[in-house]
Amino acid sequence: VNQCGIVTFTIENKDPQQIKAALSQQQINVTVTPRIATLLDMDARGLESAVRASVHYYNSEEEIERFCRAVEDLL
Repeated sequence: VNQCGIVTFTIENKDPQQIKAALSQQQINVTVTPRIATLLDMDARGLESAVRASVHYYNSEEEIERFCRAVEDLL
């Protein structure tokens, strides 16, 4: 069974567009999801937008680890 998932996240004191730009410089593609796309969740968390990473079955473990390290570096 091939599985995939969507991870939506924010980093305290960082605008999601800044996070997207920083990851893009490392050839890591993410999108920014606006509040309107998920009103109940965003309203509950008090967010206007969040970063969305779509992890798919074709992503290697190395790519996922690289993504995690890049996000960790932004913290």
